[in-house]
Amino acid sequence: MDQQQGVGWLHRRAGLGLHPDDLAAAVARGANNELVTLSTAPTDPVDPWAGLALDPQDGGRAEAVLAWMGALRSSTQPFHDRRTLLLHGWLVSALDKVTAPELMVEQIRLFMAIGGDSFPDLLRGITTNRAMLVYLDGQTSTAEAPNENYGRELLELFALGVGYYTEDDVQSAARALTGWVVRRQFDEARFVPRRHDDTPQTLLAAYRVADSPVNVLTPLMVYLPFMVTVAQRYKKDAGIGTIIALMVPYTVWVLAAWVVLYVAWFLLGIPWGPGYPVGL
Repeated sequence: MDQQQGVGWLHRRAGLGLHPDDLAAAVARGANNELVTLSTAPTDPVDPWAGLALDPQDGGRAEAVLAWMGALRSSTQPFHDRRTLLLHGWLVSALDKVTAPELMVEQIRLFMAIGGDSFPDLLRGITTNRAMLVYLDGQTSTAEAPNENYGRELLELFALGVGYYTEDDVQSAARALTGWVVRRQFDEARFVPRRHDDTPQTLLAAYRVADSPVNVLTPLMVYLPFMVTVAQRYKKDAGIGTIIALMVPYTVWVLAAWVVLYVAWFLLGIPWGPGYPVGL
């Protein structure tokens, strides 16, 4: 891949592509300089919708879309704008259901503002975003009728993926997120306690009784080099085998104690955790 191909590839993958008229200048600057330019956060982000009325009864939906497309076409911050576009396609809402263009603009502004920050913070922000509450029915989710749409999308598409959660997790997430409403007269979503299910929920829980008794014997234990270093202060020829040999008696005793604990726990019928009865 020569310099021209490399610069073109960089702009296609990390930006929004280059017009042929701009490619020669970018090649002259070099791939390294282009990478720095692309990855530098904008100091004065552009708001494509500044000054627009966005009235849904007067062409506001088309106005919102065209303003954004125009900003992408003439972007001076392509990496930032590409990330925003990708987030819009991933943490998705759409005008066909949200209908209010100002809510969709508010969501895209959220991606612009914190899309490059902490992902947990981004998920918290999108969870109570007005457009998302409308699109995935969070605004109608109440203690009496929790809606699972957002909880399922959060676990399956936004955060974890198929196979890393259970239906119980979806139901718990739905109940935990009840109580949010969207009112057009307010500039933000509102939490209404009387609509919320305040029952404690168990989400993505994993319980275990005791720990592995052989942790201290495995050569993969991260603290083993430190333990060897300390032992060598007192015994110059100490090594990994020395530590393992010293720990074997303790491992046997810990294993016996854990077996007794497990059997007693099982026979007494103590739950593994909230909502998880004892069982094998």
